[in-house]
Amino acid sequence: AGGRPADTLTVLTDYAELLVTTPYSDYEQWWELYASPLGEYQKRLATLQAIARLRNPQEMARQLTRMSDAPDVLILHDDGARLIFQTSSYLPRSNTSPVRTVAFHTSAFTGPCFVTVRAGGYAVIAPKCS
Repeated sequence: AGGRPADTLTVLTDYAELLVTTPYSDYEQWWELYASPLGEYQKRLATLQAIARLRNPQEMARQLTRMSDAPDVLILHDDGARLIFQTSSYLPRSNTSPVRTVAFHTSAFTGPCFVTVRAGGYAVIAPKCS
Protein backbone atom coordinates (compact mmCIF):
# COMPACT_ATOMS: atom_id res chain seq x y z
CA ALA A 1 0.00 0.00 0.00
CA GLY A 2 1.96 2.93 -1.30
CA GLY A 3 5.33 1.62 -0.15
CA ARG A 4 4.47 2.11 3.52
CA PRO A 5 6.09 -0.13 6.14
CA ALA A 6 4.00 -3.20 6.99
CA ASP A 7 3.72 -2.24 10.65
CA THR A 8 1.80 0.91 9.68
CA LEU A 9 -0.85 -0.86 7.58
CA THR A 10 -4.38 -1.72 8.66
CA VAL A 11 -5.74 -4.82 6.93
CA LEU A 12 -9.26 -6.21 6.62
CA THR A 13 -8.96 -9.99 6.52
CA ASP A 14 -10.13 -13.09 8.31
CA TYR A 15 -6.94 -14.91 7.32
CA ALA A 16 -5.81 -15.38 10.93
CA GLU A 17 -2.52 -17.05 9.98
CA LEU A 18 -1.46 -13.88 8.19
CA LEU A 19 -2.35 -11.66 11.12
CA VAL A 20 -0.35 -13.72 13.62
CA THR A 21 2.77 -13.86 11.43
CA THR A 22 2.95 -10.25 10.21
CA PRO A 23 3.00 -6.83 11.88
CA TYR A 24 -0.28 -5.70 10.27
CA SER A 25 -3.05 -4.21 12.39
CA ASP A 26 -6.45 -5.71 11.68
CA TYR A 27 -9.40 -3.49 10.85
CA GLU A 28 -11.95 -5.93 12.27
CA GLN A 29 -11.36 -9.00 14.40
CA TRP A 30 -12.16 -12.35 12.83
CA TRP A 31 -13.66 -13.41 16.18
CA GLU A 32 -15.57 -10.96 18.35
CA LEU A 33 -14.25 -12.61 21.53
CA TYR A 34 -10.75 -11.33 20.68
CA ALA A 35 -11.89 -7.80 19.86
CA SER A 36 -10.82 -4.95 22.11
CA PRO A 37 -13.71 -2.71 23.19
CA LEU A 38 -11.68 0.17 21.74
CA GLY A 39 -11.85 -1.54 18.34
CA GLU A 40 -15.60 -0.86 18.12
CA TYR A 41 -16.36 -4.32 16.74
CA GLN A 42 -20.12 -3.79 16.26
CA LYS A 43 -19.71 -0.34 14.71
CA ARG A 44 -17.06 -1.54 12.26
CA LEU A 45 -19.11 -4.61 11.36
CA ALA A 46 -22.11 -2.37 10.60
CA THR A 47 -19.90 -0.15 8.44
CA LEU A 48 -18.62 -3.15 6.49
CA GLN A 49 -22.15 -4.48 5.99
CA ALA A 50 -23.25 -1.09 4.66
CA ILE A 51 -20.42 -0.64 2.16
CA ALA A 52 -20.68 -4.28 1.06
CA ARG A 53 -23.95 -3.35 -0.66
CA LEU A 54 -22.11 -1.06 -3.07
CA ARG A 55 -21.48 -2.22 -6.64
CA ASN A 56 -20.01 0.92 -8.16
CA PRO A 57 -16.23 1.27 -7.75
CA GLN A 58 -16.36 5.08 -7.66
CA GLU A 59 -18.87 4.96 -4.81
CA MET A 60 -16.77 2.36 -2.97
CA ALA A 61 -13.70 4.57 -3.34
CA ARG A 62 -15.66 7.57 -2.02
CA GLN A 63 -16.93 5.62 0.98
CA LEU A 64 -13.48 4.31 1.86
CA THR A 65 -12.05 7.81 1.53
CA ARG A 66 -14.71 9.16 3.92
CA MET A 67 -13.84 6.60 6.58
CA SER A 68 -11.28 8.04 8.98
CA ASP A 69 -10.09 4.55 9.89
CA ALA A 70 -10.51 2.71 6.58
CA PRO A 71 -8.38 -0.37 5.97
CA ASP A 72 -5.30 0.21 3.82
CA VAL A 73 -5.53 -3.28 2.31
CA LEU A 74 -8.34 -5.82 2.04
CA ILE A 75 -7.53 -9.52 1.81
CA LEU A 76 -10.82 -11.26 1.10
CA HIS A 77 -11.91 -14.75 0.09
CA ASP A 78 -12.63 -14.76 -3.65
CA ASP A 79 -15.37 -17.17 -4.72
CA GLY A 80 -15.50 -15.75 -8.25
CA ALA A 81 -18.72 -13.83 -7.73
CA ARG A 82 -18.15 -12.20 -4.35
CA LEU A 83 -15.33 -11.10 -2.08
CA ILE A 84 -15.96 -12.41 1.40
CA PHE A 85 -14.96 -11.44 4.94
CA GLN A 86 -16.16 -13.69 7.75
CA THR A 87 -16.21 -12.95 11.43
CA SER A 88 -17.67 -14.83 14.35
CA SER A 89 -19.76 -13.31 17.08
CA TYR A 90 -19.58 -14.65 20.59
CA LEU A 91 -22.76 -15.41 22.53
CA PRO A 92 -21.65 -16.20 26.09
CA ARG A 93 -25.06 -17.42 27.31
CA SER A 94 -25.15 -20.19 24.74
CA ASN A 95 -21.36 -20.49 24.39
CA THR A 96 -21.71 -20.33 20.60
CA SER A 97 -19.95 -18.36 17.90
CA PRO A 98 -22.23 -17.84 14.88
CA VAL A 99 -20.42 -16.84 11.71
CA ARG A 100 -21.29 -13.52 10.10
CA THR A 101 -20.48 -13.18 6.43
CA VAL A 102 -19.89 -9.84 4.76
CA ALA A 103 -19.97 -10.36 0.99
CA PHE A 104 -18.74 -7.55 -1.25
CA HIS A 105 -19.55 -7.31 -4.96
CA THR A 106 -16.42 -7.89 -7.05
CA SER A 107 -17.45 -4.99 -9.29
CA ALA A 108 -17.00 -2.56 -6.38
CA PHE A 109 -13.22 -3.03 -6.49
CA THR A 110 -12.59 -2.58 -10.22
CA GLY A 111 -11.31 0.46 -12.07
CA PRO A 112 -8.51 2.94 -11.50
CA CYS A 113 -9.05 3.42 -7.75
CA PHE A 114 -8.14 -0.16 -6.84
CA VAL A 115 -5.24 -2.52 -7.41
CA THR A 116 -6.35 -6.13 -7.07
CA VAL A 117 -4.19 -9.24 -7.12
CA ARG A 118 -5.73 -12.70 -6.88
CA ALA A 119 -3.81 -15.54 -5.28
CA GLY A 120 -4.72 -18.82 -3.62
CA GLY A 121 -8.46 -18.17 -3.36
CA TYR A 122 -7.99 -14.64 -2.04
CA ALA A 123 -8.20 -11.18 -3.54
CA VAL A 124 -5.67 -8.68 -2.20
CA ILE A 125 -7.07 -5.20 -2.77
CA ALA A 126 -5.29 -1.90 -2.26
CA PRO A 127 -7.36 1.26 -2.63
CA LYS A 128 -5.26 3.92 -4.35
CA CYS A 129 -7.58 6.92 -4.64
CA SER A 130 -7.82 9.22 -1.67
